[in-house]
Amino acid sequence: MSAQEEGRASPHGNAGESNPQERFANRCFNGLLDFLAVLLAAIQACFSAIWRLTKEFVIYPVKEFFLERYDGAQEHLYPYKQGRKVPFNYTEVPSFRL
Repeated sequence: MSAQEEGRASPHGNAGESNPQERFANRCFNGLLDFLAVLLAAIQACFSAIWRLTKEFVIYPVKEFFLERYDGAQEHLYPYKQGRKVPFNYTEVPSFRL
């Protein structure tokens, strides 16, 4: 009994393949899949880095610019929102004496 008849694979991993063209096609296809996996991983890493740099050096400063302008307008239009404290000095605070 051969290894294929017993249901076991041959040592080369080609259980049902006896045609050399099929083995060559399988090797080429597997090589192509490996190449595409590496290529797509590199492309994904590049786009991920580009997006991170865009967020940190473009989007964040623009957001901060608009928030500073908004805060400045709020302080100008509503000065009581600035949260300025009244100086606590005993000479300036009115007191009641009997």
